[in-house]
Amino acid sequence: MNKPVWYLLPTLCCLLASGVVWGDSITDAFQQGRAAAAGGAAASGTINAGSAASTVPGYNTNPQQAGLYGNGKQDLSGNGLGKQADCTAADTSGFAGKECDAINFLSSGRPHYPLEKNDALFNLSKGVTQATRDALTGLGSGNGTGGCTKIVTTRPDLESVEHCEEWLKTEDKRCAIGRVVTVDKDVNYQCEVTSAQKAQHDCHKTLTVTCQTQGDGCAASGVQLGSVSGDMQWVSSTAGGNTILTLGTVGDNYWGNGVYDRSSSFNISKLTDVSLFKIDHAWFDDWLWVQVNGISVYVGPYGGDKLDYRNECAGLGDNGECLWYSPRVYYTASASGNPELGTSWDKALDINIKPYLREGNNTIWMRTVVAGWGESAIRMVTRQYCPPVCSDSWIDGCTGYAP
Repeated sequence: MNKPVWYLLPTLCCLLASGVVWGDSITDAFQQGRAAAAGGAAASGTINAGSAASTVPGYNTNPQQAGLYGNGKQDLSGNGLGKQADCTAADTSGFAGKECDAINFLSSGRPHYPLEKNDALFNLSKGVTQATRDALTGLGSGNGTGGCTKIVTTRPDLESVEHCEEWLKTEDKRCAIGRVVTVDKDVNYQCEVTSAQKAQHDCHKTLTVTCQTQGDGCAASGVQLGSVSGDMQWVSSTAGGNTILTLGTVGDNYWGNGVYDRSSSFNISKLTDVSLFKIDHAWFDDWLWVQVNGISVYVGPYGGDKLDYRNECAGLGDNGECLWYSPRVYYTASASGNPELGTSWDKALDINIKPYLREGNNTIWMRTVVAGWGESAIRMVTRQYCPPVCSDSWIDGCTGYAP
C-alpha cells in the first residue's frame, strides 16, 4: 500500500500552500486533508511554479535533491538513509526544519488510516495512472513504448556470392632414360678402371731466412783501443747503448808551463758497423788543439786552425836590438793571444768525427799549451749497429707423398 502514501505527500504540500492550518491533533489534520482533497481537484490544476513561489515559503525550482534522480537509474536507498540519519540530530525550528520534522515523523512510526477505493486520494491519481499506462502500452490515445509487435517476413531479401574457377590439369611429361646394358655370356669383358696406378710428382723443399730490422746501441766491440803516449790514458764505459771513451785525465793543474803534444790510437775492424762517433766534451787549461788522422777538428777556446807558441820581441833598444821577449800563441795566421788565459775551460761540444775515420788504425793527436799550471782531456761517444738476428725455416712441399 505504498501508492496512497506517494500521493499523500503532494497533497499535504498543497494544503500548506493553500493556507490550511493544522488541527489540534494528527487525526484532525488527516480529516482536514481528506476534505481538502475531496474539493481540491479543480484547485490542483492551478498550482504552478509562479503561484507556488508566491505562496509556498522557501519554494525553490532547483532543489538540491534534484541531482539524486539520475535518469531514474540512481539507487536512492543510500541517500535516503543518510538523510534520515542527518535529520535525527538536525535543528527543526522554523520553516527550514519542517522537512526533517516530516522525516523524523515517518521514521518514528506512522499511524495507519483506513482508505477506501473510492477515496478522493485515489480518484485524483486515476487520471495520472491511466495516462502513464497508455503511454507505455500503446492503449487508448498513447503511442506505446513498452509493447512488442510480431512481424512476419514472407519474402526476405537474400543475396549470395559464388566463385567459379577453371584450370587445366598438369601432368608430368618427363620420362626416365637409363642405360641399358646387354650382357652376352659368350663375350669377354675388360674393366675400365684398374685397381692401382702409379704417378710421378715433382716436389721441393724451400729454405726461408727471416732477419729482424737492424738497430744500433750494441757494445762497441769493433772499436779496439790501442797505445796511449806519455801520460795520457783511455777510459771506456757504456751507458744506454753508447760507449763512452775518455782520452786524457779530467783533473786540475797536473801540468806546468809548456807545450804538450800527445797521440793515441785505436782500431776499427768494420767502419760500416759504426753508427755514431763524436767528441762531446773537452776540459783544458789554457789552449787545446785536436786532430783526427791529421785533420784538425777542434781548436780552443777561440777556434782557428793551429796553435803556434812563439816568443816575440816586446821591446827594442836604441840600436834596434830586442831588449826582452813576450810569449804569444797564434791560433790563426794573424790572430794570437797570451799563453795564460786564467781559465780552466769546460766545453760541451758536438763534433762528428766519423767522416775522418777509416777501417784499421786511427790516430787522435792533441796539443795542450799551458801557462803556469794546466791540464787537458776529451770525451767521445760512439755507437755500433747491432748484428742482425736471423732465423731460417724449411718448407717441405713433399709431405704427403710416399717415398
